[in-house]
Amino acid sequence: MTTMKNTLLLLVMAAGTGLLVGCAHEHTAAPVPQARTARAPVAGVGYDDRQIAKIQRGTTGEAELLQWFGLPESREMRPDGRAHLSWSFSHRTDGGPGGSGVLNVNLASDGMVESYAAQGGPGPNNGTASGFAYDDHRVAQIRRGETTGSQLVDWFGPAQSRQVGPDGRVQLAWTFVTRNDLGSRPSGELHTSLAPDDTVDAYSARRGK
Repeated sequence: MTTMKNTLLLLVMAAGTGLLVGCAHEHTAAPVPQARTARAPVAGVGYDDRQIAKIQRGTTGEAELLQWFGLPESREMRPDGRAHLSWSFSHRTDGGPGGSGVLNVNLASDGMVESYAAQGGPGPNNGTASGFAYDDHRVAQIRRGETTGSQLVDWFGPAQSRQVGPDGRVQLAWTFVTRNDLGSRPSGELHTSLAPDDTVDAYSARRGK
């Protein structure tokens, strides 16, 4: 009788051991959740001065920048709580707007744009547009305190570079190109400074040689 009880006890213990091993096996075999990776940059985003001009100091936040330009190429957080974001744009091959260029944005500690600087590469969308040769008659129409940044873009095409400082002043620059059967050559430059109210404060223009 005692022998039978010992045999039953051994069978129960063996069964329990097998159950524990099975549970451990199922636990290790369970799929491990994968870490979430950052989403890929927005496809087809190129340097576009008109889009960059929508950035408003003190109003535009990081979420809007990511929506417009995709993930930044680099990101830096400084000890004072300010962040620096950088984008590099490649020339688009799908015929869409935008070309090559760079954009550097400084965010204040509240996450809003404090200042930025943008520089476009050569191309019809970056302030070196065919058909926008240097025109002194048009430059002479610029009026201090009256002509706005939007009017300058209408007159001379997208700016090749655009910079907004912490004081709210905007610097715009164009390099004009004349194209003919022999190729293209620089025909002049225009540099303008805009007051915080978006009107021209000063400018300098030079005809190409």
